[in-house]
Amino acid sequence: MRSMHRPRIAAALLAAGLAIGCTTEPTSEPSVTALAIFDEVWSTFDAEYPSFMVRNVDWNAARDTHRAPLTPASTDGELFAALSDMLLVLRDGHVALQGPADLGFVAYSDWFEAFPENFEGSSIPGYLSDSVAEVPFVNGKVTEDVAYIHFDSFAGSGFGEAFDRFLSAVAPIEGLIIDLRGNFGGSDLEAHDVAGRLTSDAFEYRMVRYRNGPDWDDFGPWLRSGIAPAGETPFLGPIAVLTNRRVFSTGESFILALRARGDVTLVGDTPRRGSANPRWVSLPRGFFVRVPQWQEADLDGVNYEGAGIAPDEAVALTAEDISAGRDPILERAVDLLSDDP
Repeated sequence: MRSMHRPRIAAALLAAGLAIGCTTEPTSEPSVTALAIFDEVWSTFDAEYPSFMVRNVDWNAARDTHRAPLTPASTDGELFAALSDMLLVLRDGHVALQGPADLGFVAYSDWFEAFPENFEGSSIPGYLSDSVAEVPFVNGKVTEDVAYIHFDSFAGSGFGEAFDRFLSAVAPIEGLIIDLRGNFGGSDLEAHDVAGRLTSDAFEYRMVRYRNGPDWDDFGPWLRSGIAPAGETPFLGPIAVLTNRRVFSTGESFILALRARGDVTLVGDTPRRGSANPRWVSLPRGFFVRVPQWQEADLDGVNYEGAGIAPDEAVALTAEDISAGRDPILERAVDLLSDDP
């Protein structure tokens, strides 16, 4: 699915990709032909993209099909259309194309637009006491012993310190609900700072690896990463994590971290698994392309790319629920954290 007008979601994806830490090398070569730019994009992905085997894509066929309409005299608009069509074959939400200003931005979006959102933010305040912490996240107590906080992204800075203020404000509590619905990702460092406030011991939670050769299955070794304790008063009790199809990228890596922590229940819908650590590549004529860099797996070697992490408790919102201002996903989480679920 192509978006030519920078919708809010696409802009959020663009911001998340930039927040992860990308590289650009500006060029200015207006005389470079559309064919040469197309070939550079194809070759860059052929050499670096880590998920051809996972996504079962014939990249050579994609090149032949979508290069055919171009000529040395093709316009920026014709090049943008050809590159968009080729990149969308990958069905990867981290892959993106930024054209010159009048052409806009494109990224694959069927992974969330074709599925129910299972979230209606306007219903959340009805379940909460007044916001109990001065932080830039919706938060409060659902019951005397259960607190709620919604991280709608990990883009930005200061997440760990803000989470400290929240935990201090709601203490003491026996259960915690972390709502990740709609979290398109952001910075792993910020997500790690939050997860560090939820443990008293360091632990590993994932492995990542990079392409290191010309073949699509050429990879370097798996590199393990983990969470270090942070903050003065971590919360060590049970956690319910609310998920939907729109949890992506660092939001899903955060889920892996919490699952490795233990005493965590996922409630809601299966996110669209996508991990990438992407970089932006600058091209002639004002084009940029976003290229994923790694594969990510849990400590058992399971790569959820394109499949997602199934919830422990699958719960959905109906149209009737939304009309009534109800959130069965949140309600189920409260039940699970109560003394008598």
